[in-house]
Amino acid sequence: MLQAIVRNNFIKAKVNTRDTEITKIGIIVIQSLRKKDRKTGEELRNDLLQYKKYTQKDTFEELYNLTTITEFKDTLKAIGKSMSKGVIFSLHFETHGSEEGIHLASGECLKWKEFYKLIRPINIKMGHLLIIVMAMCKGAALISSLEPKKRAPYLAFIGAFRNLTQDEIVRGFYAFYTNYTNALDIKKGMEAITLEIDGKNPKKKTFWCYSSEYVFDEVLDPDLNPQKLKEMAKEESIKRLVEYGETNHTLESVELEMRALLEDTSKKYRDNYCFKDFFEK
Repeated sequence: MLQAIVRNNFIKAKVNTRDTEITKIGIIVIQSLRKKDRKTGEELRNDLLQYKKYTQKDTFEELYNLTTITEFKDTLKAIGKSMSKGVIFSLHFETHGSEEGIHLASGECLKWKEFYKLIRPINIKMGHLLIIVMAMCKGAALISSLEPKKRAPYLAFIGAFRNLTQDEIVRGFYAFYTNYTNALDIKKGMEAITLEIDGKNPKKKTFWCYSSEYVFDEVLDPDLNPQKLKEMAKEESIKRLVEYGETNHTLESVELEMRALLEDTSKKYRDNYCFKDFFEK
């Protein structure tokens, strides 16, 4: 499913304006690590990424070494502002991460929704072709901050739900980028990183790749995760009783209300979030 979505968007290549031809493909590494940390982003760039331009036509790589939130924000804004028509790239982040957000070398934490604000304009300008690679602990936690009324901030992201060692990051992403240059290579890249870190036929994978469309449905389609809906309804029912003293509801009635709300939100905003109007004009 993910590969089909990526291929459909990539082949149409609608960057900035409809049907703009893709002219250059790049990988941009954003690194923000503490002094004591192994500089895994620099290693990836120096040992592998910089050589892609010699073996693959019309490719480029860039590395930004940042410390503070201000530098992080300014850099992503500058990248978005300087984008040229027909140029697409993946954003690779080498930082620390948690359930709350991205942790920078300065010790500051950039919350996930603030991160979305920075990358969403890039994805829009790129025509919904932005791939985000989170080389950090719990980088997949970004799915917790869905904003359904806005455009998706990425086409797909790659990350892990657990803590990672430096060795796993180095070995894993070296294997990934040996097989990956652009969005059409996601399947090969994910197979390589899984084989390197988890071996053949693992019971549980370390790294995952999810499309924005999948994340939207996972959060807002009540039939995909009925147990989650029941848990949400239970929490809401207790909140109404304890905080507001409401007694004119049952667990079943709250669940029905929440189901209706999720379905209505999905119906209203899914096409806009997933750029359906953009690609199906």
